[in-house]
Amino acid sequence: MPIPVLVKHCALAIYKSGYCSGTKVEQVQESFDIAVSRLIEYGFLWKNAWNVSKVDPSKIKLTAKGKKSERRHQREGDKGAKTKEWNALYKLIQEEVQEDEDSGATSQDAVPAADEPLESRTMQRRRRLAQNARRSARRKPKRVRRAKSARRR
Repeated sequence: MPIPVLVKHCALAIYKSGYCSGTKVEQVQESFDIAVSRLIEYGFLWKNAWNVSKVDPSKIKLTAKGKKSERRHQREGDKGAKTKEWNALYKLIQEEVQEDEDSGATSQDAVPAADEPLESRTMQRRRRLAQNARRSARRKPKRVRRAKSARRR
């Protein structure tokens, strides 16, 4: 599934701002992750698109608000210059992932091995549970205090 133009343009703007640090590949990945998380926060993408360490492009799904903005970004008069520029940058990530797969390296978000220390698995589990608690659809109602009146009763 292709990445929406809205996400590409947002990620490119973040990348060009110089906000991200590290190698060029890390900057591209971080700007992509930030763009997706911000678009989720502002209601342009569904919440299932975001993962802690890395965004999976196949899970990105636009909301109605996102689809409207997507059409506006597709009609921009730059003849696809922003999209082409982002695609060139995104190829860096894909090439690095391909090299990692070829060399047999594993991703950091992979399931921990059985010989991995128990503490790290426990910490990963705690982080996952905390995330799920934060993502909960049900919110606890705020406690409302009664206003004090000007006169005593």
